[in-house]
Amino acid sequence: MRVVWNQKVFPAYRLPLLEALVREDRTSFVVSADWIRSVAFNSGMDLRPWVEDLADVVDIRARVAGPFVWQSGMVGMLWAPSIDVVVTVGDPHHVSTWLLLVGSRLNSRLKVVLWTHGWQKEDTGLKRLLRNGFYRLADGLLVYGERSARRGAKYGFVSRRVAVVHNSSESVGSMGFQELSPEERANALRDMQLEPDWAVVIVATRLQLSKRLDVLLHSFRELEKVGRAMNLIVVGDGPARRSLEDQARGLRSKVRFFGPEFDSARLRQLHSLADVCVIPDSAGLAVLSALGFGVPVVTNSELDAHGPEVEALVEGRNGAFFERSDATDLARVLATWLDEHRDRTAVGRACVASATSRYTSEAQARAIARALLEFTGAADRVN
Repeated sequence: MRVVWNQKVFPAYRLPLLEALVREDRTSFVVSADWIRSVAFNSGMDLRPWVEDLADVVDIRARVAGPFVWQSGMVGMLWAPSIDVVVTVGDPHHVSTWLLLVGSRLNSRLKVVLWTHGWQKEDTGLKRLLRNGFYRLADGLLVYGERSARRGAKYGFVSRRVAVVHNSSESVGSMGFQELSPEERANALRDMQLEPDWAVVIVATRLQLSKRLDVLLHSFRELEKVGRAMNLIVVGDGPARRSLEDQARGLRSKVRFFGPEFDSARLRQLHSLADVCVIPDSAGLAVLSALGFGVPVVTNSELDAHGPEVEALVEGRNGAFFERSDATDLARVLATWLDEHRDRTAVGRACVASATSRYTSEAQARAIARALLEFTGAADRVN
């Protein structure tokens, strides 16, 4: 079965998944994306040579007008005899995908599968009508979370057309808690001009206003009022960086901005210094990255404000929740977690166990391959 995996851009964190997918039996993959936009998305890194070592590659240019996207070449897949399945982004704003879906209804040979967050919130009115109509044109849906699948069932989407494949950013071999001796950790923190005697918070995500990292810095100010200064390691870049740097200058706490980082070994090293990861809002893939490296996650308690990856968190075991946008409550939750979870090794192992149970690239690849066989009927032909 020949499968085109189409995306608007190909992100660096998808390389481990692609490596796992190409090892799956009975499927071969073609990766299509706008490779020029992909370079910009990945902070100047051109991933195409790495992808070409794993799969065939097609360049499909994306043209954007406001929220709408047109991918040139997608509709032409309807007449490509070598393609059996197209797996593409399940976003109704992608106009070319609508035409591909409608065309596939007239061409029973080609199957189109949408890869989507699905129903993150309860839609109403026209939005629900359009989303559900878009999804019903597909031969199947790959969704990231159980909550999304349950909402789909409420709207009449039967389980055989909706597969929960979860999400991933690392292979199982890249995960693990890197245990440091107190001396090693203290020396590493000094080298970064951080305070060895203070707790360490890490944030590894794109620095967008929607992440509300300003709330985290406000919580540091609240903690400083009671004599508790903190270290903060910020990994990533984005439009909110400058304002966050300005806000951090007014703190006694130590805040270090490291910019974007895609190397798993370096990310694991940085996470090995942290006591906790905090993502105040719109938590997504960064949750799984932190857990995979043995770091618990604190985020807000409104689950609909996040991506489906937040389903991996279990209060008190590998994370904690605070009242959304409330810096004072975040300060309270942070202090409580740090006081009650001093055994970093035990916490780290629990976090890694929760990540490796279903959120590895290998597990996601198996789930995707199994779902594609089910959606196309190939599984029935084998059985």
